[in-house]
Amino acid sequence: MSLYQKTLGVVGMGNIGRVVAKKWIGAMEGKVVAYDPFAPEDAWSGITHDRVKELDTLLAESDVIYGAALDAMDVEPPTLDAYREMLENENVILTPHVGASTRENQSRSGIAVVETLLAVLDGKEVPNRVV
Repeated sequence: MSLYQKTLGVVGMGNIGRVVAKKWIGAMEGKVVAYDPFAPEDAWSGITHDRVKELDTLLAESDVIYGAALDAMDVEPPTLDAYREMLENENVILTPHVGASTRENQSRSGIAVVETLLAVLDGKEVPNRVV
């Protein structure tokens, strides 16, 4: 199936979902249907999308929702007891909240720590300071 001009279902209207939706609209010229019972009503105000109130509605309206990649769960790391059904599904990928832990991101994080430490030792104000 071609993905061009198809409707993508996005579960979760956080930062990752927002980026995926923008890329989908730009690259595929497709529509986006979004579901997130916790996001504020004005979430994604700058992105054209249809927001639905039920997951079943999203699944019915989506052309593309063949699998799921989940990086944040109630039980981490994921266990068989908590997520047996998902872990046995070939279309589901679960990571224990480390999906963005690439070499590049880990390197950037280390550099940011060193730069922040040097700034503090030099008496400078640092961004993202926690008081």
